[in-house]
Amino acid sequence: HQKGPNSRWSARPRAAMEVEQDNRRSGGGGPDRAAQMQAQFEALVAQGAAAMAAEHGYIRSDPVTGVQLSPADEATLHRLLLERLYAKRLRDFDVADALRAQLRDAGVSVNDAESTYSIRPRTSGQPNHHGYTRVDDGSVVLSPADQATLDGMLLDRVLAKRERAWERSDELRQKLREAGVSVNDGESTYSLKPPAPPKPPKQSQPARPTHHGYTRV
Repeated sequence: HQKGPNSRWSARPRAAMEVEQDNRRSGGGGPDRAAQMQAQFEALVAQGAAAMAAEHGYIRSDPVTGVQLSPADEATLHRLLLERLYAKRLRDFDVADALRAQLRDAGVSVNDAESTYSIRPRTSGQPNHHGYTRVDDGSVVLSPADQATLDGMLLDRVLAKRERAWERSDELRQKLREAGVSVNDGESTYSLKPPAPPKPPKQSQPARPTHHGYTRV
């Protein structure tokens, strides 16, 4: 799948389910079952979106007239839902969680209890690829280069958290704070505060006289 200019997907989807050959998946049925599911997955992907949708069984719950997906995005959506289903069957819950996060970042909410999904409309305030939305008053204007640097740091921190690299995540948060960026992980938002005005220079002490001015008489 190639990402188009108007694609909802911020990154190339996983190429295929990773097949463990050493039977590390507890209760997953071993490498034979994983290989069988891998082959079935690839066959369904080749058949297209309708076949993948029939297999994963998730039904769209929001009005389909609200958000229209391109055929490429539609195929990517069903591929991710199908891959997540197979990852759960193999008890690879880390992969399942990562795929759910990728769907969420693209505006897709999944309800496993009801086997449904919904798609949020894209607006001017839609989160960037890192999933965080700017919520301040906009008084701080960033250059394109600075905005790219900020987005890169936010994305690096998201990836560090997913990898449980907490020290790296905290380091990036501290760097963001020092740059005037406040991050709210609970709401997936960030805000920029204006830089503090420069302190006035200290008044210099008057120069001491070099001569006392008295004359011997």
